[in-house]
Amino acid sequence: MRLACAVLLSSLGATAMGLVGGCEKKPVPAVAAASGVRVTVDGAGFASPAGWTRVSANDQGIKAYFIGPESSTSDMRSRAITVEVLLPPVKGDAMAVALDKASKWGGRVEEKRDLIDGVEAVRVRVYAAQIPELTSRLLGIITIRGGKLYIVSGWAPERKSIRDEVEALIGSWKWDK
Repeated sequence: MRLACAVLLSSLGATAMGLVGGCEKKPVPAVAAASGVRVTVDGAGFASPAGWTRVSANDQGIKAYFIGPESSTSDMRSRAITVEVLLPPVKGDAMAVALDKASKWGGRVEEKRDLIDGVEAVRVRVYAAQIPELTSRLLGIITIRGGKLYIVSGWAPERKSIRDEVEALIGSWKWDK
């Protein structure tokens, strides 16, 4: 698997750009599954982290938008998680989308690979956000299933983490059969 990924990434020029750390596939670490509001959208069901609130989103692609207990919708520096579901045209696979997002967001594709209810997913992490309206930490987990692109994005103010909350949401994820 590592050799095949290295060949693919080299052909894309991704390794030279420094966007990818490697090609390992690992299950999501043992973080308790989210136990908040249960949501079902476009072929998937998942729960918000406990204590988080679902709010409406202004973007058609965002199917679920959650904010943390200490957050508000008027402050984009708040801790938040969005789940986007986009229909084709999706160009390439999850890795190609992740490389594109990493380039646009000023981040990098992480070596760690996730499985979202058995479907491979790719992580993008941004520490110093290039997106002015966001904050200094962003975590995106990207996968494709049934011709749809799923992007779970979490962001948090500097010196706060969003990893556990995003992983809890992913841990609660179940695909429709």
